[in-house]
Amino acid sequence: MARYKGSGHLMICGWSPKGFEIIRELRAKEVEDRREIVILADLETAPIENKATFFVRGNPSNADDLQRAGIERVSTVIVLADHSNASEDPDDLDARSLLTTLAVESINHEAYSCVEVVKSENRQHFERTQANELVVSAELTGSLLAASAITHGLTGVVADLLTHPEGEEFYRVAVPAELVGRTARDALVALKDHADSTLVGIFVDGTCTVNPPATQVIDARDELLVVRSRPAVASSS
Repeated sequence: MARYKGSGHLMICGWSPKGFEIIRELRAKEVEDRREIVILADLETAPIENKATFFVRGNPSNADDLQRAGIERVSTVIVLADHSNASEDPDDLDARSLLTTLAVESINHEAYSCVEVVKSENRQHFERTQANELVVSAELTGSLLAASAITHGLTGVVADLLTHPEGEEFYRVAVPAELVGRTARDALVALKDHADSTLVGIFVDGTCTVNPPATQVIDARDELLVVRSRPAVASSS
């Protein structure tokens, strides 16, 4: 009965082939965030082994198993549509994810949660939870295919922005001191000239405005969403 004793980690609840890609991205050399990763899944053996990944066998919707995985001390939780059980019916997958999400929130509602939803129709149920982000697989795939049919080459652009190790990526960064009190227009020029970064959006109180008005004034408490090949300043957590 393994028990994780660390803190500030990232937890993956459930397992599917997507888990390999998630860990590959999180462990890319360009990613400065080196938090330990804990996998909690009902598997006989660890699905992946490396020195910064800890495996706990258990049911992600069970409070005792979540506690063994350090849920009280976790920073971020990813809830995957769990393929480790017998049924892969989309409604069954979403039902298990919903139970896991509710269990996570009941123990540590301050943990930042990202939840995979398989069916668009089930989104309404997850919206009643306090999950921070919902990723609806069907919506994203369908939207990307439709958009790529109209804007040719878009798939490659999205892949470049979201995957490592080559190309450009999104980064959420603190506002450099010299840009406090300046406008979005000023930031767009300064970031490109001095950091070879492109300003995409501004986070104000956690909400991002994409392509902000040129006259929007940047506050020290804001954060910037930029695109570049590597972070110009330390990424925020």
